[in-house]
Amino acid sequence: MATARVLGKVTDDVVVPALHKGSVPGAQLTEACLTLAAISVVSTFAFLVRRLLGGQLQFRLQATYRRRVASRYITAPYPWLQRRPVGEMLAVANSDIEAAWLPIARLPLLFSVVVLLAASTIDMVLTDLALAGVGILLFPAILWLNRTYQNLSAQHAITSQKYRGEVSSIAHESFDGSLAVKVLRMEDRETERFRESVFRLRSSNIAFGRARSFFEPALELLPNLAVLGVILVGAVRIRSGHIAAGDVVHIAYLVTVITFPLRIIGNVFKDLPRSVAGFDRVQEILAQESPSEPDEQISRHTEGTGSRMLELDSVSFVYPGGNSRAVDGIGLAVAPGEVVALVGPTGSGKSTVAHLMAGLINPTGGAVRLHGTDLRSVPRDEACDRISLAAQQSFLFDDTVRANIALRGEDDDELVWQALRTADAESFVRALPDGLDTSVGERGSRFSGGQRQRLSLARALLRKPELLILDDATSAVDAEAEETILRKLQNSSLTSAVLVVSSRRSAIDIADRVAYMAHGKILDQASPSELYQRCSPYRTLIDSYSVLRTPGSQQTKTHTAGDL
Repeated sequence: MATARVLGKVTDDVVVPALHKGSVPGAQLTEACLTLAAISVVSTFAFLVRRLLGGQLQFRLQATYRRRVASRYITAPYPWLQRRPVGEMLAVANSDIEAAWLPIARLPLLFSVVVLLAASTIDMVLTDLALAGVGILLFPAILWLNRTYQNLSAQHAITSQKYRGEVSSIAHESFDGSLAVKVLRMEDRETERFRESVFRLRSSNIAFGRARSFFEPALELLPNLAVLGVILVGAVRIRSGHIAAGDVVHIAYLVTVITFPLRIIGNVFKDLPRSVAGFDRVQEILAQESPSEPDEQISRHTEGTGSRMLELDSVSFVYPGGNSRAVDGIGLAVAPGEVVALVGPTGSGKSTVAHLMAGLINPTGGAVRLHGTDLRSVPRDEACDRISLAAQQSFLFDDTVRANIALRGEDDDELVWQALRTADAESFVRALPDGLDTSVGERGSRFSGGQRQRLSLARALLRKPELLILDDATSAVDAEAEETILRKLQNSSLTSAVLVVSSRRSAIDIADRVAYMAHGKILDQASPSELYQRCSPYRTLIDSYSVLRTPGSQQTKTHTAGDL
């Protein structure tokens, strides 16, 4: 505004007299130039500060929301994570958060240009009402243009953000499943699947670009038309003697000035569809159910369970969206120092029971009790220290052996070696070039499946849990090595009780008690030999897995493919 007023004064006091007289005093010209230069310096400094602070605000908000989303991912209930594609979650944490806060850098500028817009309009009206009317006609034109653009581009922005997540998800699946892709020669199929997804994203982006290609040129055109209108009307007003030439220059410059705030507002509107689409996807993640805190209303103690370390009391569980119970009113207890084997056919609910005992999921009926205390009322850190789960799918971070076992970084090497010794992993770790400092590679790629499982088992043992749950955690090692590991667990001081989820004879033989599970229910439980004699489904299952020596006799029973 100061520039507009100075330009108007310079026009009347310097330019017009110079046209009539053919010269202008040097002091007057120098004063005009220095004034304009001073205004430019102040404006440039203000612009830099505004952009710096606006950028800081944008990037800090993005960082804050990335931390919130990451925290929600890390603390989300296990079933919720299982239902979400990893690629889609990565897209939300990256491109959606970036899109959500894209307009925020312009926010300080937006506030300032709103003030500028109001003050410039008042200045134009006070200078000349007729010329102000021509300039003000620009407002409804820009508003109509923004509204039209919103209608054209909103759906395209939502679709585009959705396809970004789809592309990321497919790429992640293809890379993560590279072994299956190579073995099954699915390179062409995966390439085609990725190509189709990318083309859908491309088409959506092109449609979005078409909407923007209409908006941006029109946004450039309207202010220029308004300036031409001001010059034409101003020429008539000058001839009639109503205003001076400086007033026309003053208002014409103000029209270009108010074009800037209108353009900023337009740019914010231009980015809003994508921003809203990204923010909605981020909010969907943040609005998901938070992990439940210990419930003070749940009874913490139950009488008569002192001899039971962990007990399932009429526990049922239904997965979200499921039509039937994965676990149906089961009762199972593990006592201190006891080894219990949970056996059953595929899909019987064994892993669900393991996850219930580990506190990864909460029962939809009944209760899981730790020393008589409902597990839902036990603080998460305490429960994790007392119950440890080693799963079939072992995961190793791209770090050293030591770091993967002592994840909390609080344990000395002697405890690490003790855990490795119990997990039957000491010998191959000592044979590594750098011992505990050897890098395991991404997802433990430098080790075999059996070695990865033993390292994961050592990690679970390091905390010296009261109950160790092995959910097929030794399935990748041979039967002899599995039996060795389980025998070491029996005699180890690193754990008090063990629950083994397995159908392999080497795991079952060392158990004090076996529970047979089918269709979400525990049908029977007894010692291995007793259960083998009296439970026909259990006997059939065990016989189908191995060549065994019949209990109570020296006869070896061999099964053929037809028997199986």
